[in-house]
Amino acid sequence: MKLKYLFSVAVAGFLFGACSSDDVVVGDGGQDGAVAVQPGEEGFLSMSISLPTTVAGVRAAGYDDGTPDEYQVNNAKLLLFYGAEEAAAKLHRVYDLEVSAFTKNDETQITSSANIVQEIQVPPTEEGLQVPNYYAMVVLNDNGLLPNEGDASGTKFHQKTFKEVSELAEAVQESGLRTHGGNPSFFMSNAPMYSVAGGTTVIGDNGKVTTLAEIDPDKIFQTELEARQNPAVTVYVERALAKVTVTATGGEAAEGANENLASYTVEGWTLDNTNKQTYLVRNVAPENLTPAQPAWWKYNNNTQVNVYRFVDGAAVETGASFYRTHFGIDPNYNVENHYGDNDAVLNSVGKIPASLTSVGDNLYCLENTFDVERMKEQNTTRVIVAAKLTMKNGAAEASGDFYLLNKNTATIYQKAGVENEVKRLWMNYFQTIISTYVKNGTFTEDNVTVTLSNATGGAQADGGYTTVTGIVMDADNVADLEYQDGKKLDDINAAAAAYLPTLNEMLTISYYKGGVAYYPVLIKHFGDTETPWTMPTGGVLESYPGSDAADKWLGRYGVLRNTWYTVNVTGLKNIGFCEVPDAGTRDDDPLNQYIAVEIHILPWATRSQDVEL
Repeated sequence: MKLKYLFSVAVAGFLFGACSSDDVVVGDGGQDGAVAVQPGEEGFLSMSISLPTTVAGVRAAGYDDGTPDEYQVNNAKLLLFYGAEEAAAKLHRVYDLEVSAFTKNDETQITSSANIVQEIQVPPTEEGLQVPNYYAMVVLNDNGLLPNEGDASGTKFHQKTFKEVSELAEAVQESGLRTHGGNPSFFMSNAPMYSVAGGTTVIGDNGKVTTLAEIDPDKIFQTELEARQNPAVTVYVERALAKVTVTATGGEAAEGANENLASYTVEGWTLDNTNKQTYLVRNVAPENLTPAQPAWWKYNNNTQVNVYRFVDGAAVETGASFYRTHFGIDPNYNVENHYGDNDAVLNSVGKIPASLTSVGDNLYCLENTFDVERMKEQNTTRVIVAAKLTMKNGAAEASGDFYLLNKNTATIYQKAGVENEVKRLWMNYFQTIISTYVKNGTFTEDNVTVTLSNATGGAQADGGYTTVTGIVMDADNVADLEYQDGKKLDDINAAAAAYLPTLNEMLTISYYKGGVAYYPVLIKHFGDTETPWTMPTGGVLESYPGSDAADKWLGRYGVLRNTWYTVNVTGLKNIGFCEVPDAGTRDDDPLNQYIAVEIHILPWATRSQDVEL
């Protein structure tokens, strides 16, 4: 059996009776003679939880297998809501579900379905509401983030409406949503579904999005057997994390590459600018934002014919009348992040990553989305690719180390060459002040010793932007040396020390330890297929101009839960950064382009992009 990304959890029997008066009968389930289960009484429901091996979909995103760990089910909870409609429905009780049927058949497979019978208490009626609706939210692998079984009294979930539950933000590391007690444990909750098809089908006012699964109130039974024979509702769940993979092949520099670049090997990669907060269930209600924003389901990039990108064009499975949705709001959706200044918002990987992930391996992160106004580098999750570069004609040192001065990639320096340039600049300045210190004698660059900040144990020992930390003169081999009255060599060295700030302002030294360069790649969600972008013309000074900017580009960049993004490095054209650059305030599609990327989306829902760096 092949594994697929979206869990179709057929909860065959979240069946709860609904009575508002003594003469309301609940729970006949279509069976003659069935005895009603009254509000407040105990009854049985049956759940058939299936993990489909095939998922439909016609968007640019594909769907594919994951790893067995991503399908592991260690525990499950049912959150039972009741009310007139989804948003206002209140949490009634939390139930632990038996998941022993979700056992692995072998190292590569898991069971595709499980039948579970659960005893529940029928929710009460509510004043003014004759027959309330009943709704199911299923969480697999809650990892301690949900209340224990019971009525949730004394917890932040107690008597909360679903709208309030959907807006509860958790500050959690991604590891807390995929492991628990040292075991694989991917947190999963209801996937929001749309009621009509999208893709190439025109979406008007005829559809709506729902997250909770509505329960048939007639399917609540007093006996386990009746419940087992009468499944009631299907719940589709999704993982709370996004998944990212980088693939690459090393080789010769790309056609038209920097004239000094001979070849490269991708050493590894990591994620940067990742979210620190998430909702436990995907939030798809932009009208709840401040200020409120219009629902995006009808957005269509009008440069193409009918590309309704936010809703899938095919039902989630054969016979179903629900369609996947492909966007959502994170807790800082409309909050501006100032990279490096606001650690409460996004994680920074630092100047030199502490570790790298191997090419072909996966990393996970919390979803990170934003509106078009905030579609800027400092808000966007990105991949940092580390590549070891080989320079032509032995320009680098034997260790692979090399330097750039003032970010000029036309000339490659070794350390001695950098020191010689520092000496030259100092001696040029020294000649303008030498008469203050020396009456007679000629100093040369051989009399200068330079120290850089990447010296052993220095601040930039692992690479990065390096500074000149010392210029020291000696008087060796200076014939007929005579100082001015009251002056000596120490005074010259004091002047050299005072000159260091000026020199470091003049000279930017990029140190590539071992020849490793870093390339940031902004992750695209809808990307170029569904949100094509071209450089504005006619003197337009905005990257995303016009009142229809959201129609055209909302969701172009970002990462969404349960989506697998692959970044394919297809070649290198230039020398990257000596350290991870800060994510600035430039638009994600800057008017002055630095790098070209192509992103495609792979399985889970998957999105991938090819990158020539």
